[in-house]
Amino acid sequence: MQLRKIIRYSIAVKRNTSILTLFLFLILCIKGNAQDKPAINEITYDDWYFLSPGPAYINQDGKFIAYKIENLPKNHKTLVLQNIDSSWKRTFIDAGIPIFASVGKKSICYILGQHDSLHIVNLGSRESKSIPNIKSISLINHNTWNSKPKWIAISSRSKSLILINKLTGEKFEFKDIDQMYPIEYGNDAILLLSENKISSLQLSTMKIKEITSLGDSIISISKAVQSPINHKIFTIASKKINGGIVSEIGSFDTIYKTLLTSEDLPIRTDLSKWTLNLTENDSCLNIDLVEQQQFSYSINKTTPLIIWSYQDNKLTPKNHQTPLQPTTSRWVLNTYTGKLTRLQSDTSFIIASNSKWLILSANLENGDMGKNEIQGTPHNIYITNTTTGETYDTKIPFINIAKTSNTLNKIAYFSNDYNKLFVYNLDSKSNQPVMDLSTANGKFKTDSIQEDQPILKYKLLGQSPNFDTIYISDKYDIWMIHTDNKFNPTNITGGYGNKNKIEFKFIQGEYKILQWNQLRYITGFNTITKKAGFYELSKGKEKEPKELYSGSDYITTRPIIMNDHLSVPVPVKAENTEAYLIVKGSTNEPFNLYYTKDFNQLIQVSTLNPTKKYNWITSELINWTLPNGKINQGILFKPENFDSSKKYPLIFYSYENSSDGLNAPLRPKELQGGSDLDIPTYASNGYLVFCPDMYTPVGASLVGATETVKSAITKLSQRQYIDTSKLGIQGASWGGITSEFVITQIPSIKAACIASARGNLISGFNSSAMGYPLLGAFIRGQIRMGKTLWEAPEIYIKNSAIMYADKINASVLIMHTTKDATLGFEDAKEFYNALRVLGKKVWLLEYTEYSHGVRGTAATDFSNRMRQFFDYFLMNKEAPDWISKKTLSVITKNSYETKNSSTK
Repeated sequence: MQLRKIIRYSIAVKRNTSILTLFLFLILCIKGNAQDKPAINEITYDDWYFLSPGPAYINQDGKFIAYKIENLPKNHKTLVLQNIDSSWKRTFIDAGIPIFASVGKKSICYILGQHDSLHIVNLGSRESKSIPNIKSISLINHNTWNSKPKWIAISSRSKSLILINKLTGEKFEFKDIDQMYPIEYGNDAILLLSENKISSLQLSTMKIKEITSLGDSIISISKAVQSPINHKIFTIASKKINGGIVSEIGSFDTIYKTLLTSEDLPIRTDLSKWTLNLTENDSCLNIDLVEQQQFSYSINKTTPLIIWSYQDNKLTPKNHQTPLQPTTSRWVLNTYTGKLTRLQSDTSFIIASNSKWLILSANLENGDMGKNEIQGTPHNIYITNTTTGETYDTKIPFINIAKTSNTLNKIAYFSNDYNKLFVYNLDSKSNQPVMDLSTANGKFKTDSIQEDQPILKYKLLGQSPNFDTIYISDKYDIWMIHTDNKFNPTNITGGYGNKNKIEFKFIQGEYKILQWNQLRYITGFNTITKKAGFYELSKGKEKEPKELYSGSDYITTRPIIMNDHLSVPVPVKAENTEAYLIVKGSTNEPFNLYYTKDFNQLIQVSTLNPTKKYNWITSELINWTLPNGKINQGILFKPENFDSSKKYPLIFYSYENSSDGLNAPLRPKELQGGSDLDIPTYASNGYLVFCPDMYTPVGASLVGATETVKSAITKLSQRQYIDTSKLGIQGASWGGITSEFVITQIPSIKAACIASARGNLISGFNSSAMGYPLLGAFIRGQIRMGKTLWEAPEIYIKNSAIMYADKINASVLIMHTTKDATLGFEDAKEFYNALRVLGKKVWLLEYTEYSHGVRGTAATDFSNRMRQFFDYFLMNKEAPDWISKKTLSVITKNSYETKNSSTK
């Protein structure tokens, strides 16, 4: 007996030893494999392929899908057509939008491919045919909010028009058609242009009625609308006059009449860029004018980069000018009298509009928006009758608006303290209280690290078609509210969100038209764990939703700015069945498509994974306590081949809140947002990158950001693999403003790259952007001072980096564009000169093209120089000449582009 036990024990030990050996072997293989992978570099950006951020497509019965892959092959797009299990697949290079249809029992897909060929594919089989010389293919849509397109329109270069019923396969062909134009509000009619004759085609009867002859001068029509009252058609057309091309608005029923030409306008514009909408009684047309302005710059176009160095003996002598910005304004044209009237003042902008009302944010009694901010009457909401031009003050502050209805007869808005919800009726010019949020059943939850900003408390998610019901969210849960108080406000997620700290949204996306009987699925995001999932609503009062799926995935768009490519399209539903396509990804897996029928079982249908070729990244959620006792979060990014026995330099990335992007599938590129470092590139090349949620309280936003970084350094310094002697920081715009201040307070930061920022809040308070004062941004916007400069000068002084420039210990690289229309170049020059005079190590990269960020070869150049800067100061690599020597460099266009093309 004892012997048997000994034998069994020996066998178990050997088995476990073998398993352990195998496990360790696999770990070493994986680690070795990561060590062998190349790091991300400039070539990676050009070779990276990814799921197109545009929509995916699913056919009517949910059995076939289509999606596009960007940059596969290189510099091209591939359209993939396949079934759900990928047993049948077809691909098309640089194809247009796929259109699914049914012909009897067959499922068909129409695709406009290369060389003007129309591919007609019988889904699931080898059958397909191609038709050459096709000019375009499109869906003709109805004009109600919930209608589905019925007709496929195919125009050929041989002047034929084919219309196919996408539900039945019924086909109609018309000859000698030059152009086809869908008519908005046209009762299922389209315009046909043939040899300068205009005809209308009624889709319900397929009969053509010739309307009028346009003569030889009309060459094209860019927009057409039809009156449902008098059936006149109004168009924007291009006409040849005296060898030139003039745009005009015309109308016709039996004869064509010119109403207005671009030469008749009071401002310089192009009519082809107008929007064209009929007013309520069809007597007037609402149109937008974009005023064309001549741009004048003092910097020569051949000088894209000027490098300023602290080693230079003098400042670069340049005269910088802020460019003028084009302006857009709404006008009304009376179709009977021809009178053109402006509806919009210079200091107002349009929030929404329809055939009767124009909703504006303005203060017409005091057009100076800067004075409005100081006097406490910022951007009131005004409504203007689009026919008469009469304007009314609603007395509603713009910042309190929750939503305007799709029919625009109601506006939902909050009280100044955000504790009450009201609805304003535009027709009766009256408002009514809807809900007291502070005493609502269950109470709304608004706990947040930025609790002193009431504007962040609530969000309107959607509305019923007639706006009698609206859906709003507090921090976590979704509430259904009747705008006429016919039922009590209902928490349709039953408080489950607040209980579990899960933010809920509808899968349809935000600000949508929603019908209660069609609401079933919602997305959920756990703000603590950062897990995301799908839930099913329980159709009953105050009931908790049912969890269907939850994982460490990124499945719903989060408000984070650390990557340009984090927008997730809403799920796409098949027309005739419960089948959906969703987009999902994670830090380790790029965005891919998944198929589901119930949001519980997710079937992966695309298999893109370019990350496996490179030394990729990992992400870790870090929690720590701020000096005020609040728990804060941030993301620590590491290389895939991370070795805890080594020392790594650490760069802080600064911009608002980032921790919600813990599982985000980042895509590498030269720069993010035109000015920010690319996290995958830096982490892949041996840096650690930390993205904290910035604590920025009102009145002390930059002091709070400093407390965030300082306390994070204390937390992270406990990790032996972080080299606290090699700390850097990078940020752009608001992130640049915070970074600029942080380095004046934390001497342990060795290197900082500041892009498109402002270091002087005192002078900045009275600055402007694109013709508008920035006071609102300083008082209530991102900068969050809460008071004016004259009310509290001490907080502007306390939060201005320029006041503490002498305390900076870091080497500083500043990037700014000459034409920055948001945060002017002059502040960057002042901050550079302050550091230069103080004997600090500072460089300024002045790019003379673009505004508030760089693109193209300028982005490549800045990306390279920022990397060289951090590599020199944090990685001990060799310094390039522009860092180690005097520069006063004015780099010409030719040498600039040649240099950057040679780095590839």
